[in-house]
Amino acid sequence: YTALAAADLPQLAVNVTDDDSVGLVLADGGAKTLDEAGGTATYTVRLNSRPTANVTVYTVSSNPQAVTAAPATLVFTAANWNTAQTVTLTALDNDAGGAGSARITHKLETEAEEYTALAAADLPQLAVNVTDDEGSARDHLTRVNKTLVPEISRAAAAS
Repeated sequence: YTALAAADLPQLAVNVTDDDSVGLVLADGGAKTLDEAGGTATYTVRLNSRPTANVTVYTVSSNPQAVTAAPATLVFTAANWNTAQTVTLTALDNDAGGAGSARITHKLETEAEEYTALAAADLPQLAVNVTDDEGSARDHLTRVNKTLVPEISRAAAAS
């Protein structure tokens, strides 16, 4: 084999296809239903591919009076891009009655060219519904001596 010259060896062409697609991945990111006044749920976020620069992801609630998302900022680096980071959704009490809803959207800020090309429409969103804890007016009435009275007056009516 030492007598073979490089020109005598067969040539082999190799093409490498990059199968890393950019994107944001949500796990447990289906629609959520929370109880008003403190109900919580979580989901996780990670990148789909290693970025060439840090990628900051902002979690934004379309209705922050009904639902908050925390933390509001997630930072992904070349070292932690595939490590899921947890976002906690919390329902807030509106004290006025009536169910609420929100859409959690994600916005990116980065110098990584591969991620700057992502349009807002390409980023996943999450629907959140909030069940009302006030109930209907009838739910707040109590029967005392065969008469419906507001719950606040129940103690006074019973005495």
